[in-house]
Amino acid sequence: MTMKTAKHERFYQKEDTQTLRFFKSPKVLYFSALYRNLSIPAKVLYGILLDRLALSLKNSWLDDQGRVFVIFRGKPAQNDSRKFDDKPAEDLSLTELLNVDHRSLKKYKDELINNHLLVESRPGQGKSNRLYLLKPVVDLRDTYKKETPEHMLYSEDQENFSMHEIHELLLKEYGSAALEKAFTLTAGIKLPVKGYFVYMKRILEGFKLEATDGSQQFLGKQKIPFVEGTFI
Repeated sequence: MTMKTAKHERFYQKEDTQTLRFFKSPKVLYFSALYRNLSIPAKVLYGILLDRLALSLKNSWLDDQGRVFVIFRGKPAQNDSRKFDDKPAEDLSLTELLNVDHRSLKKYKDELINNHLLVESRPGQGKSNRLYLLKPVVDLRDTYKKETPEHMLYSEDQENFSMHEIHELLLKEYGSAALEKAFTLTAGIKLPVKGYFVYMKRILEGFKLEATDGSQQFLGKQKIPFVEGTFI
C-alpha cells in the first residue's frame, strides 16, 4: 500500500488518538538492558495482562495478602464452538488474542516468568490458575536516556515521578555540586511541574558547557518554557 492507494479515512487524525483503545506496554521493557532479551510477543503479552488488571480489580480478585491476580484462559474451552468474531473481549483466550498455539503461549509466559515479570500460581484442581503480574525494575535513566528533550517535556511518564526521584536522577548524572548550584540559581523562581525535569537539565547542561569552553553564557539563563499546569 502506498500514499496514493491508502484511503484518507485510514490515516490517523488528531482526534483519533483520543478515542482509540490500546493495550499499554511499559517503555522500560523496550529501553532497559534488563529486558533486552524479551521477545516482542512476550512484551505484548505483558501489556495484555496489564490491561486485564482492571477487570481483576472490578471483580475483587485479590489474595489474602492484597495482591492482585489475573484469571485469563490460555486456550478456548473445549465446549466453546464460537468463532473469534462472535465472542466478547472478556471471553477471548490468550492464544486467540495472540493468534498462536498453546505451545508458543507457554514459551512467552516462561519468558516473563524467567525475567521476574510474572508468577503463575496453581491453587488446586478445578480452579483457574492465577497470574500475578510483577512490576518491572525501573531506572529513570532507562526511559530518559532514550528520549529527546521535546519528548521529556510532555512525557506523561515523567509526570508520575516524584520530585525526589527526579532529583536522584539529576544527582547521579551531574553530581551534588552542580545540583546545589542549580537550586541556588532557581531559588525564588516558580518552576512548572510539567517540564521541570527538562528545565533543570538545561541548567545543568549549561554548567557543563560553561566549564568546557569558558563561556559565561549558559542555558540556565534561558526563559522558562511556557507550560500550562501547576507550579512549584
